[in-house]
Amino acid sequence: MRHPLPCLAIRSIYCAILSLLAGSARLSAEVPPDFSQRDERSPLNARCKVDSLAFPLICVIQEMQPKRVAAGEYANARYQEDGQGCAVLWRIVPWQEKHAEFLVKYKAVREKAGDGLAFDQERTKLLIWCEQEKLGDCIEFVLRDFFYHRRAQPDAALYQRMLPKWRPYGMQRVAPFAVELPVKGVWHILKDDTKHHQKNHWSMFAFDLVRKRDGKFYQGLNVNENHYAWEQPIIAVCDGEVIRAEDKFADHQVGKLAAANAGNFLWLNCGGGVIAEYGHLRQGSLAVKIGDRVDSGQVLAKIGNSGASGGPHLHFTLLDRDGFSIPARYQTAVLVGTQWKKMGVAELVEGSDFARGNDE
Repeated sequence: MRHPLPCLAIRSIYCAILSLLAGSARLSAEVPPDFSQRDERSPLNARCKVDSLAFPLICVIQEMQPKRVAAGEYANARYQEDGQGCAVLWRIVPWQEKHAEFLVKYKAVREKAGDGLAFDQERTKLLIWCEQEKLGDCIEFVLRDFFYHRRAQPDAALYQRMLPKWRPYGMQRVAPFAVELPVKGVWHILKDDTKHHQKNHWSMFAFDLVRKRDGKFYQGLNVNENHYAWEQPIIAVCDGEVIRAEDKFADHQVGKLAAANAGNFLWLNCGGGVIAEYGHLRQGSLAVKIGDRVDSGQVLAKIGNSGASGGPHLHFTLLDRDGFSIPARYQTAVLVGTQWKKMGVAELVEGSDFARGNDE
């Protein structure tokens, strides 16, 4: 699924979000009680301990370029001034001598942004140079620049050639804290046999969740109303703020896919640079609105069959603030044989049954 926004709209939404993504893949099993505290504790809001290179979010690249930050200074100074500044940073890494050359080269690439072909050619040259110099963070940043501006063209040959280069980096960007599961009760994770989630950067680490009984997803006729997942509530994986939501699109019957941008969805800002995306929601089922603050476990909407969906299920992933899918860890229990095993903080595995907490 996908809900593309014009670049200006994306920047305006993200500038309203104070969440800052920690540059480390280190995972905390404890979620701070308030999502704003996850922003305050982000390493991106601290003084740089050494000379550093600060990378901005791609969604604000027209306003901010990568820059050198001296030891002892704040890379995100405005946040320190009033606590209300736009969240603009993606990562901060220790400065290397080659970074000075990277900044010059990247600035030259951005000057070609108005010329599609020349822009791709120069960006590809820069990517090759970064690979030769073994500048991993710079490689990832250039790839993010490419995917962000090509997000409407995931089927293009160049996009698909670049995607395998980014995936190993994306796997390292684990959400900096664990979340609860987005549903209650016992659920099943569908196997992505077609690998459709791995064909773009916004769903690379997504899951499709269904209810399954006696090996089946529905009882009787194969229609929406007979699916066990149909109209089941989705819940907040943590406390946060609703930043995008839509439930105007009609649900279609099983097997009749609609356009990807004709699906109902919700984005929950979890703080700390993490956004939870829920997709294929039931028409008219939203129980919250944009701007609402919600508690962990609060009902947000119901599962439907809208958008590019073959049957009632929940599409779920965590995103960073540029809309890139990121790996998640969950507080969960998993069915092993006939026994439920409490996993604490764990990844979800395709083809497995799982439950939230004591819901099993």
